This record gives sequence, structure tokens and C-alpha cells, in this order.
Amino acid sequence: DHPVIGRYKTAGPPFRMSASPWRPSRPAPLLGQHTEEVLKELETVPVPRLVQTNGRGDGGKAGQPKPLDGIRLVDFTRAFAGPIATMYMGFFGAEVVKVESQDLDDNRTPGQSTFQDLNRAKLSCTIDTRTPEGKKLVHDLARQSDIVAENFRPTVMDRLGIGFQELREAKPDLIMIAMPGMGNSGPLSNYFCYGQQIMGVAGLTYLWGHPDGALDTRIKMPFADYVAAIFGGLAMVAALEYRDRTGEGQYIELAQVEGTAHLLSVAYMDYQINGRAPLPVGNRSESSAPHDVYPCIGLDAWCAIEVQTEEQWRALVTAIDSPSWAADERFGSMEARVANKEELDRHIGEWTQQFTPRQAMRILQGAGVPASLVSTGEDLFMDPHLRSRPGAIAEANHLDSGPIEHQGINVGLSDTPGDAGQAAPVKGQHNDYVFQQVLKLDSARERELAESGVLS
Repeated sequence: DHPVIGRYKTAGPPFRMSASPWRPSRPAPLLGQHTEEVLKELETVPVPRLVQTNGRGDGGKAGQPKPLDGIRLVDFTRAFAGPIATMYMGFFGAEVVKVESQDLDDNRTPGQSTFQDLNRAKLSCTIDTRTPEGKKLVHDLARQSDIVAENFRPTVMDRLGIGFQELREAKPDLIMIAMPGMGNSGPLSNYFCYGQQIMGVAGLTYLWGHPDGALDTRIKMPFADYVAAIFGGLAMVAALEYRDRTGEGQYIELAQVEGTAHLLSVAYMDYQINGRAPLPVGNRSESSAPHDVYPCIGLDAWCAIEVQTEEQWRALVTAIDSPSWAADERFGSMEARVANKEELDRHIGEWTQQFTPRQAMRILQGAGVPASLVSTGEDLFMDPHLRSRPGAIAEANHLDSGPIEHQGINVGLSDTPGDAGQAAPVKGQHNDYVFQQVLKLDSARERELAESGVLS
């Protein structure tokens, strides 16, 4: 209920926390509305912490502590969203123990590096969770850990006897995060989901396109997986903070469709408040022109240009050698250029097609016009700016694939920077460590479980 807008609806929480639920208690503020309240709050005594950890505490690299040192996370996740979320926890110091099975497919495809890219900074052990002994090992591992993460369809973990209610008996303050595509309830809850489907259900596939573009030409990347991964990392860290303050663990349900929908709140609110159904607009802007990507020399090669002011327009005209068409009254003001976007874009595109994307970018940027090449993967990989940035590109030496360069950590913490150059594990690589050092099994018992198929 906003004092200016009135009552309205918007997207709900991107994830649901059982012990500390999302409670948006106030609308967007008016200017300076809460100054007195904020100043008064600064005088209160901070909430005491009850710090409880179970892990190594070895600081990762020698002499370089990480913010999640001492936290252990049991990782049952697969595909993209879950592995990325838990990988980030590993980057910042958590000991992530990936539980795998020898007879389940994974992304370790020969000649590709998907698994290696999404599962860095993790350990791997193999447990057949369908056996009674395997289930007991998972309970024992949870007892020695802080977080369990999974992204199966609802009820899978419960059917295996390793759901939240069973595991919290072994570890009362356990944090567990589940990442089902459509949530744990509702008519779509049992759908087997990938990010592309979730984008469609949330409405992103429809909005993320050109007005005249067929739906089957829209973006195919699993953007929703990366959204869910970021929210998953945030949710786990928030739950750790809550446990430090209260000593209480909790269950987190991250329905990936709701995480994606949360990012579309503005579009939903425009419909709820103003009655405007959002439409795909491509690269069009109602306040800037030119504002689009323009064809250049090369296959699928483009330069993005956005002119926001009259000063930038004059700079653009000068940079492209002041063609006669630029003096046309149809382009004499921002409003006129927006109204005549198609004709303007045709002229701009004729100029950009004389250059590569980087050449066009350099010419325009040099004149003071906002412009950028539309980078390919190779452009990003070779980009001199990224390669000059500490940690932007990290190399990991994987046992099964050799050295691979990966994207680094995009959150720079000054005193605890983390490490994205830790290799992904080979399946079962850390069985001895997990079963002997963490679970305290002797080598004979480990060998016996391996021979009986439990550790497979």
C-alpha cells in the first residue's frame, strides 16, 4: 500500500525460508521519509552471534582466509542452477562435498568442459543413496555439515529417506535448500524443468525479443538457471547469518520460476497499476535514438549505439562525416528521431557496415558517442580489459581435462577475495577423505562398502 500509488500487487519472494520468511513490511519510501527512524536505529546494540561451524578452518590458500571457511556443504545438485550456486560457496571457502553415483549420467562429456566449468572448488564422493547403508552415510555426512543442497523434482529426496525432516534429526540446526523448477506444490510442481522452460512460464521469453520475431527465434540460453544460482547463493548465506544469530537452521524452497518472475516485477506492476500489458520491444527506446545494434563487417557482427543527448547526436553526425541525411528534419530532435527510428537505423546501419564492430566502437567512442561491440565468446576470452583485471579469468588444472581457463569471480572482496581457480573433481576423487577423515570410517570398512556397491 503506497502513499502515492495506492494498493498494488507485485511479484512475491524469489525464495521461501521456513524460519525467517520474506516479510516486505513497507513500500518504496518517499524522499527522506525514514531519516529519524534510521538515525535512532543506529543507537541500538547489535544482535549477538552464536557462531557454529564444522569444517576445516584452513583458510583455503595459505595465509588467505575466506569468508565461508569452516562451512561444509553437501551438494546433490545437477545441471546448471544448483552446481553454480554451490560452486560460488566453494569459491569463498565452503567445503563443498558433491555426492555422486557411478550409474547416473553427468555433464562430464568428453571434449566438453561443462561439468568442469560449473563444479570447480568442490570435492566428490560416490554414494548409492538407494541402499540403507548409503542413506546412513548421507545422514552421517549431514551431521558433520552445515548445508545440504539439491535441485531434484519435489519428493525425490524424501523418497530416498534423505529429505529435510530426516536429515534434521541427525543435525537439528541443518540448513537445506531445494531448487525445484516450479516449486514443491501446485499443478506444475512435478514438471522436469530446464531454464528455457522456466523463462517461458515466467514471461521472459515473450518479452525478450523483437515485436515481429517468432517465439521460436527467441533466446535459447538457460538464463533462469543463472538467476536461480545467484538467489541460491544469497539464500544460503542469509540462512547462515540467521543461524549464527539464533542457532536455528531452516529449509529453503527456491522455485526457479519464482526467482525469474521476481526480476520481472516492474513489468507485472505496470500491468497491475497502469493496466498496460508489457510487449516485446526489441532494442527500441522511447527516449533515445539511435538506440539499437547495427550490422558490421563479419558474420553476425554488430555494434551497439545509444544516443541520449543532442550533444551526443552532434558528435555522432561529425564522427560519420556529416552525411546530408542527418540534416533532415525527421532527425532534428530526439522526439523526431524516436518517431522515425526505422529510417534512422537504416542510415546508421549503412555506415556501420563499412567497419568491424570494434572499429565502429572505437570511432564512435573517440567522438564521445556511447557505443560498444556486441562481443562473441571469443571476444570476451581475448578481451584485453578483462585479462588486465585481477581474477577476471582463472585457470584451473583439471585431472581429466587438463588446464582450462574459466571466468573468474565477479564479486571482489578486498580482504577475502576467494579463489575461482580450484579444479572440478573427478567422480569419487575424494572418497578416502570424506569417508575416513570426515566420517571416521577405517579403510577396511570403506573397502567393504565399496565392494558391496554402496560407494558407487
